[in-house]
Amino acid sequence: MIDVFHSIVAALVIAQSPNELHRRPSTSTSIARAASPAMQSTVATRRALHYLTSKIHPQLPLSPREQQQLLNILTTSFRAHLNRQHPLSPPEKEARSRTALVQHVPQPNTSQTAANKHIDSILANPLFSAPPRRGSDAAHAEVQDVFKDPLGWFMGQAAIGAADVSKAAACLTVLSQKKRSNDEHAARAVQTRPGTRIADWLWSSGLEGSRSFIGRPHSILPQLIPLLVEEGEENPIWRWMQQENDTLVQKTGLTVDQVLAFKARLLAKVVQVKLETSDTLDEALAAFAKAQYHTDEPTGARVLRHAGTSILARVLSDAEVSASPELYQTFLDKVRAWTGTFDRIMESLLWLRHPSKRSARPGLAYIKHAQGSHLLGLDIGIRPTKKRRELVVELCLGVARQSMAEHRFQDAQVALEFAKDHFPDMVLAPPAANSDMKELLSDHYVPLKMTRRISEEEKEKNLQMLDSLLPG
Repeated sequence: MIDVFHSIVAALVIAQSPNELHRRPSTSTSIARAASPAMQSTVATRRALHYLTSKIHPQLPLSPREQQQLLNILTTSFRAHLNRQHPLSPPEKEARSRTALVQHVPQPNTSQTAANKHIDSILANPLFSAPPRRGSDAAHAEVQDVFKDPLGWFMGQAAIGAADVSKAAACLTVLSQKKRSNDEHAARAVQTRPGTRIADWLWSSGLEGSRSFIGRPHSILPQLIPLLVEEGEENPIWRWMQQENDTLVQKTGLTVDQVLAFKARLLAKVVQVKLETSDTLDEALAAFAKAQYHTDEPTGARVLRHAGTSILARVLSDAEVSASPELYQTFLDKVRAWTGTFDRIMESLLWLRHPSKRSARPGLAYIKHAQGSHLLGLDIGIRPTKKRRELVVELCLGVARQSMAEHRFQDAQVALEFAKDHFPDMVLAPPAANSDMKELLSDHYVPLKMTRRISEEEKEKNLQMLDSLLPG
């Protein structure tokens, strides 16, 4: 196409050039001079067409000089077109100091300059410019980098495409250790939101749904979750929690059990952090309720059980539960969804600790139930597990205390008699140690090895109430 274009231009130039007409024989010249303007135009057109037809043949390659000329023309045309289509607005601050004007020659404000800067910024990326290290010196230097600036080291690894989940875990571990030692650099690093930056890297790299992340939750979640909660950036946590189980199984090659174990550990860590960093149960209860909402019913119990047990342990260990009655009630209403065979025991224990309406009636109903012994396996000679025995004893003593507080002494007697009949080794003691049993009861006996913060006044009150119920 370029060759034809050049031929047409050349033909028209030659056809319309006065010099071309003068080079013809004198006879033609005289005829052209004598002819009318219309006739001259016809002759010029014929000559142009004749010249064009004679030029239609394969064009020879351009010489180096012609190639350079063509390249210059195209470059100039492209730059002009770029400036027309994408004009740059003048900078907001054009005034510069006289020294700056002397030292720096300003470049023309064109789209070409902007494009060059953009390309230069790409080429200056560490991915292209960082030289690889080799040998023992490189390994030693890398170790020093990790301990000196763990987050900076990891982001450098991410920039050159060498980061992975294990390196992220190493970065968080070192950062956590330095933070506990009150390291100044660690304090500054925390201000840069390391948890959020690593979570963003997991998302951008596509590793948050990978086998290395889902299959090894113990390696990174214990350090990452506290940072995300502290930084107020919990969106990644719930994004991981809401990933479809089947999709993760297909992507990672893991089993459903392994995927559920990841989610269970994730939620348990979130709840643990919120319990440790708050004086109330509200944040932990809210997180648990949110996880329960986004958890499938068939497999939900396996995800919720560990976190729910942590909340229940906190409830039983506090003398007074500090929680929103609404959130507490939501947790209580759905406790049977994840407690399995312990559902009625757990529900009854939660009613005994309700922040606004404590009640011993659910626990008393469980104790009085006609199949109570069957539920414990006592009627067929099966000794219940230690955990179940401890929970039932805790329930009996709790029902007795709450019934006494409500002046329902007969119900309190029923609860203590049930505990004495079925668990004499746990609630009865030799006469010489009877006072020890009173102390055990007054301390709100906690089989789960928890401690209670009870005032001396409350202890004395419990002793007085229980005196009337203990065997003489």
